[in-house]
Amino acid sequence: MQVKDPASLSNLNDIVLPAKISWWPLAPGWYVLIALLSLALLWWLWQAWQNWKHNRYRRQSLQELAQIQSELKNNNTAATAILKIPALLKRTALAAYPREQIAGLSTQDWFKFLNRTTPTPLFSQQAIDALQTLAYASKDRAAIANIAIAPTLASVSAWIRQHQLPISKHQQGGH
Repeated sequence: MQVKDPASLSNLNDIVLPAKISWWPLAPGWYVLIALLSLALLWWLWQAWQNWKHNRYRRQSLQELAQIQSELKNNNTAATAILKIPALLKRTALAAYPREQIAGLSTQDWFKFLNRTTPTPLFSQQAIDALQTLAYASKDRAAIANIAIAPTLASVSAWIRQHQLPISKHQQGGH
């Protein structure tokens, strides 16, 4: 009688692999995760939409500032365009802050407010002097001829982009 060797290679069989695991139906945990991610995405979209709506006045102010800058390039419209800058700045502030807080501000209080509402003060004394001259000049070419308009426009543009909004009752959870 011949004894078979259990370690012989002739006794080897192919490995039988189990069937592949299907992704469907998903385990309940995946449905919970998908639902939570969907809610998070919806919340993020809602917040982005609200932020976009709340910053509409910034976009409009920046558009108007760009229009003023293009008018400044034309000698025929430069004198009237430059005088629009202080009013644009005031209207932007009135759109962002309560009227009671803004309407009565003038001269140094106005510029202190502007510098206080940004992370770093944007209006140098030169820009403040330029804006004061523009606010009270009435197309007087001699008065506005010496104004350094580029830094003033840069300060105004930066303020429109960077000013921080006050916390409203809605944001605090009030009614």
